Amino acid sequence: MTDTCSDLPPAEIPVVILCGGAAILIDESGSRFNKARIPVAGEPLVIHVLRSYLQAGFRRFILATGLQGEQLSAELAARYGYQDTPSRLVIDGICAEVVTVDTGAATPTGARLQAVRAQLGTPARFCVTYCDTVSTVDPSEVLAAHRNHGRLVTMLATQIPTRFRILGLRHGDPVVYGFMDQPLVANDPINGGFYVFEGAVLGARYLGVPVPGLVLETTVLEALVADRQVVSFPYRGPWHFLDSERDIARVTRIAEQIKARGPARP
Repeated sequence: MTDTCSDLPPAEIPVVILCGGAAILIDESGSRFNKARIPVAGEPLVIHVLRSYLQAGFRRFILATGLQGEQLSAELAARYGYQDTPSRLVIDGICAEVVTVDTGAATPTGARLQAVRAQLGTPARFCVTYCDTVSTVDPSEVLAAHRNHGRLVTMLATQIPTRFRILGLRHGDPVVYGFMDQPLVANDPINGGFYVFEGAVLGARYLGVPVPGLVLETTVLEALVADRQVVSFPYRGPWHFLDSERDIARVTRIAEQIKARGPARP
């Protein structure tokens, strides 16, 4: 494939953030929050995802919302809104175009992407990520790698930490000699949830035909893999997802690292 947009700057590349998943319980009061709304380091979780892209020079965002989407839009506008313009938010002094689109409460990820086609338009290239996955990866580095290989998709490949301590055992000896605290599962890379797509992915073969139950991670990506169009970007730095209250501490540490990197690029 010939790359016709190798010099496209991050500011011109839209980023879709999938924010429509089910709400989860995060405290003993019984309160349930859509993951994008969960308070992390004093801000909604989705702001930390936005911040990592803003720091890399991205400025255009589409939030594919679902459950509690209206509450999310209202909270972002109230805290970060700019001169009563719903599509403009100011985060760390940088103005970003952030459009929220209600894509349904139970819509799968691939169908959510299809639901924001009007807002995406006909991009030469676009990014996709999730509202509940944070990392210190620099999205501009993922973009640079994508420009170089000439295929349709770049996917972050990372390693997942175990939730449990590993026992230090010696072969044939039942005595426990120590513990290893939550190591990474070596040699087993997983989908890290940060993608760069060429606009051609929106065509009929992958995302162009409306399918109500379309799932990005299976049907769409598996078709792209079968066509040898997916290239991984290995990353071994901080990365984590938020699936339950027990994940908040780890996600918070990464969110604080992202914020500590300083202001976004002009």
